[in-house]
Amino acid sequence: MELDGPWRVAPVDDRTRRLAIGPDLDDSNWATVDMPGRVDPALGRPIMLRRSITLDARESDRRRWVVLNQLSGRADIWLDGAYLGDPVARLAPHALEITRLSDLGSDHTLAVEINDDASSGSISGHRRNWPLRTGLTGPVRIVDTGPVRVDRLRVLCRDADESRAHLLMRLTLDSDRGRQVEVVTTVDGEEVDRSTRTLAQGGNRVGWGLDLPEPQLWWPRNLGDQPLVDIEVQVHVDGRPSDSAVRRVGLRHVAWDGPICSVNGERLFIKGANLLPVDVLADDDAAERSERFVARALDIGLEALRVHNHVGHPALYAEADRAGLLILQDIPLPDVPLRHARGAVTTRVRDLVDTLGHHPSIASWTPHQVIDGERWRSRPATGSVIEARLRHLTRSRTPSTRRAVLDLWAARSLEQADTTRSGARLPGVLANLPLLDRTGSHLYLGWNEGAASDLPRLTKRFPAVARFVGEFGFPTIDHPTAQDLRVDIEACRASLGFDPDTLLERVPPGQSRDLDTWVAAIDAQQADVVRHTVEHLRRLRYRPCGGFTVFALNDPTPGWGWGLIDSDGTERPGFAALADSCRPIAVIVDRLGAEIAAGSAQTLAVNVVSDLRYDIEQATVDVEISGPDLSLSRRFAGSIDADSSTAIGTVAFRVPEQWGAVEVRATVHAEGMVASHHQTVAIQLPLS
Repeated sequence: MELDGPWRVAPVDDRTRRLAIGPDLDDSNWATVDMPGRVDPALGRPIMLRRSITLDARESDRRRWVVLNQLSGRADIWLDGAYLGDPVARLAPHALEITRLSDLGSDHTLAVEINDDASSGSISGHRRNWPLRTGLTGPVRIVDTGPVRVDRLRVLCRDADESRAHLLMRLTLDSDRGRQVEVVTTVDGEEVDRSTRTLAQGGNRVGWGLDLPEPQLWWPRNLGDQPLVDIEVQVHVDGRPSDSAVRRVGLRHVAWDGPICSVNGERLFIKGANLLPVDVLADDDAAERSERFVARALDIGLEALRVHNHVGHPALYAEADRAGLLILQDIPLPDVPLRHARGAVTTRVRDLVDTLGHHPSIASWTPHQVIDGERWRSRPATGSVIEARLRHLTRSRTPSTRRAVLDLWAARSLEQADTTRSGARLPGVLANLPLLDRTGSHLYLGWNEGAASDLPRLTKRFPAVARFVGEFGFPTIDHPTAQDLRVDIEACRASLGFDPDTLLERVPPGQSRDLDTWVAAIDAQQADVVRHTVEHLRRLRYRPCGGFTVFALNDPTPGWGWGLIDSDGTERPGFAALADSCRPIAVIVDRLGAEIAAGSAQTLAVNVVSDLRYDIEQATVDVEISGPDLSLSRRFAGSIDADSSTAIGTVAFRVPEQWGAVEVRATVHAEGMVASHHQTVAIQLPLS
């Protein structure tokens, strides 16, 4: 029985709770909400959800359960006033037995009290501005099973090639008493394994390996097809089916060599973006929006989405499996006292692997424990980019006892729960013993760590910061927020997830003729930072950079954000800049910066980058440099290697000693594909 649809809801306190959990309360004056969904925080906290249900009589050998697929918040559950339990894990379904209670009659009342979960973590700086909307975010069902219920099924693809795929199967069974059962495994309806197991009363864990000959391999979209198979495990008691579970699986092998990912032996330079929650304000079309973000990411040439500090809608992972988009899944670590953290971390990791581990699109797990607000709100450091970078790193990202302990617990839990994937990078934290190779950078050049044009010098001095860049970007604001900043910046400071003074320094409003022009200039600055960073990181392909994920693809809430797509789905200029920078073939020329000195000698390196999996025998690159009394053209011709970044030459010129600007254009032509590079820089004349 599905319990989707209208539920009664009201805020409760200790006095009213005694009546609210029972069947005798008249709740006709309560508000009505549709579940699955979330409840408006204006209603208050905690809230009580009630639903009247009518159950048929069960068969004598059947057991009955209330199953809650997903919660947002902490819950306590009652049936007809009898307490069932307090599920607190947010990531896995919760099953509570009501076999005996359901025999007492046909009409029942299910009551669920939900409160905010303080351990759920922040939503990328938005939590203080947008109260969490709690509710039943997944379906609620009444299900009947036989004497043995399948509580959890974990299916992991350990390795796969053209001859064989090896699956790791882990089953948790709930038995009414000690007994023997048969466990039958089928692949797309065809039986491949049958075994007899002896169970004790209560929970039992059963594990085994499964070999599948000559599998059809699952590939990322740019590398091949995405065939999926249905793995079903059935439990038979005395020759009769008792319960079953199904997982849709893709057969592939993912490996990480430091920052470089490979799928089925083919290495991949990851171009990606951080995905923020899509259901902060409402759940109505969260599935559709999740699928749309997968399509948009693939349309602009991205290979991956990093699900930033949350667990996405189930539709996100299903669509990524079908479409061939990789997922870098953050594990939001609980914000609980250190003495209680170990159990909470272990439970969260186990629930996440049980729930999502079968998805072939998930390429890595990343424990996330960086406090975003500290990073985004910190003021720009003065001095050179190297000094600024080091000062900012040591201020906000040095290893701490809490970070080190949580990291080790998360790593050990991942090693036990999922041996098939990497738990590689702890983003934004300096390398520290004993996991020196498990770090990734957050580079906010262009925001509060120097200018975007300083990136080449930084990566040359410290190549390790470019191994894998998990975040970079620039925040934007809409017109009403810009107006509020102009009226009272202090009133806006607490509500913004970034330092407004930094925004005013980077894009001074005095240089714009009106508010609309200033907002457009901020959007242009975001696009410029994204373009500069992506082009340079692609030039460092595999030497040493393994990829990047821009922060962020989407904004979860209106008003302001780091997203390239607004909360209403509107694409900002930064989205087009990312799409243009991620073309399969790209020509990249050294950036000159905001200004260049008149009369100075300049030498620009020219690179060609190819994401294609085959060589191009003949290609041409045309470079044109123009300015006052300056006109220079160069042509380069040759082949382009597959999956490579190649330095093809340099172009030297002297800057004119006249007022004006220097314009650089470069265009690559290869097998009917065209990509271009363009930049304009002002000439700085000496003071007279």
